[in-house]
Amino acid sequence: MPTLLQSGAGPVRPLVICYWMGSPQLLAQLAAHTTVILSGGAKKHHFLNPSNPRLSKIVADWSKRLNCEFGPVLLAGFSAGCQAVRTQLSAGEYPDATLTVDGVHSSKPPLPGQLSVWRRWFAACGASLPAGTAAAADCSADACPYATLTATMIEPTTYTGTNATIEAITGLGLPAGTRAAPGILSSGHLRVLTYPGKDAAAHVYQAKHVLPAELRRLAVALGFGPGAAPKTTPPPKTTPPPKKAPPPKKAPPKTGPPNTPTASASVGLFAILALILAAALKATR
Repeated sequence: MPTLLQSGAGPVRPLVICYWMGSPQLLAQLAAHTTVILSGGAKKHHFLNPSNPRLSKIVADWSKRLNCEFGPVLLAGFSAGCQAVRTQLSAGEYPDATLTVDGVHSSKPPLPGQLSVWRRWFAACGASLPAGTAAAADCSADACPYATLTATMIEPTTYTGTNATIEAITGLGLPAGTRAAPGILSSGHLRVLTYPGKDAAAHVYQAKHVLPAELRRLAVALGFGPGAAPKTTPPPKTTPPPKKAPPPKKAPPKTGPPNTPTASASVGLFAILALILAAALKATR
């Protein structure tokens, strides 16, 4: 079951749900009234099950336990924990932001569903990309959710690494960068940062340095950075783009010639012909 790292305070609290992350030092990047929940078991991090329930269930259960409302809501994952974020999005959950640190991997080669779920999410975040599957949402009123991703140059042998996966998702080559100045791809409320390094040390650097910095940046953007005051009313929720209504079903085309009589009309016609024939036979007797 999800566990509580920090309860937060007040009638309305920001909510951060963490997967494969949750060091107490991360709390320094957030306002003190933020609720922080750790979800996902060590070996079941990307399935929707009792150790990693759907976002809507987490919100409903913990709202009742803590007697509060939540907003904004941020899903954050590190390494394999990013699969849990992807699973939530695949299930139709819609947070106010996602933070995925060096963990947006995919199969080798990537499966279509591993890419399309992110493309839809990036479009909802206002990103206009060559590989997009939907029109970018209008974020001019700052009503779109946020997505921040980071990647290293690690090249696993059995699956596709973060850099190559994000390039496949976006259809863009990611800019190279350094630790001090990562490459940045930005579109709408989507932000991708690329870092050097192909070894375990590069991955550890992401956890120790990049993750806290990007968590703070998103928290500030959403209004619950360090020192932010609690709110008494929930912020307006970001809403998913409306689904297109299915076109009205057309009547199946007629297979007969034009003006083909219906079954009932045919029966009536045959009855009349039968009466005429019977009268003619009677007359000839």
